[in-house]
Amino acid sequence: MKILVLGAGAVGGYFGGRLSAAGHEVFFTARGEHLDALRTRGLSVRSCQGDFHVYPHVSGHFEPIEGLDLILLCVKHKDTAGILPQLKEQAGKTTVVISLQNGAASERFFIDAVGAEKVVGGIAYIGAALEEPGSIHHTARGIITIGELNGAPSQRAESIKKMFEEAGVKCNISADITKDKWEKLMWNVGFNGLSALTRQPVHPLLNHPPTRIIIKKLMDELVAVAHAAGVPVNAGLIDKYIENTLKGGEVFPSTLQDVKQGKATEINIMNGTVVDEGRKRNIATPYNEMVWAAVSAIDAARGG
Repeated sequence: MKILVLGAGAVGGYFGGRLSAAGHEVFFTARGEHLDALRTRGLSVRSCQGDFHVYPHVSGHFEPIEGLDLILLCVKHKDTAGILPQLKEQAGKTTVVISLQNGAASERFFIDAVGAEKVVGGIAYIGAALEEPGSIHHTARGIITIGELNGAPSQRAESIKKMFEEAGVKCNISADITKDKWEKLMWNVGFNGLSALTRQPVHPLLNHPPTRIIIKKLMDELVAVAHAAGVPVNAGLIDKYIENTLKGGEVFPSTLQDVKQGKATEINIMNGTVVDEGRKRNIATPYNEMVWAAVSAIDAARGG
């Protein structure tokens, strides 16, 4: 396939790199020192599932790419508006667009630009970080879930699943991608903000009983809000997430990485979503409100 990865950071770089290593024609967009490193040295991935090095096409902005089969949207939410013109320019009649961004409804930010018929829902489950320009460290998981927004089976979803799995990436097809996105958000609200505030990766937080209790409270609040919104998330996932996270490699959540690097975080679409949706339904979310308020104060202090 011919694939454009908009945003070749830790997530886009890892999955796009796997596809490139499998022989697909992959185009990466990047910027700054990372762009320079990719141009000169290629992409190096140190992975718990086997290291690899690739030399994909890379640019800050490509001219329209003919015959583009797939666009993976992997930029931070704050950068979505800025890439909409390029996304609209690159999405051809048969191009499929999949967002691997965080959040329970990331598609709503770009669906008007390309048309709902081109969009397939996507979720990335991965522990990865950009170690230095041109270099990614993959520590845990590396799985994708995709699904049509209406839940119907489709040949294009099956083709994308096959493409990923032949590249060594486990890919599931969901019949309810909205529910799955909320369940992914459950993990994020439990770990991301608290990790950023304590400057700790996830294992120390789970191995410290007081913070482990807070993690569960954060997830409990999401379950209550999601159920009130009519999204049937599985409350049993809370214990499963904790158990599986401890079994896997160490994870440095994206919000922790952002705070350490002085970047704006995505706390508004994580714990902030639980707070907003809870307010709409008169459901108290004190743990999420505290985490959201504290991390957003860090953002505000930096002018975010």
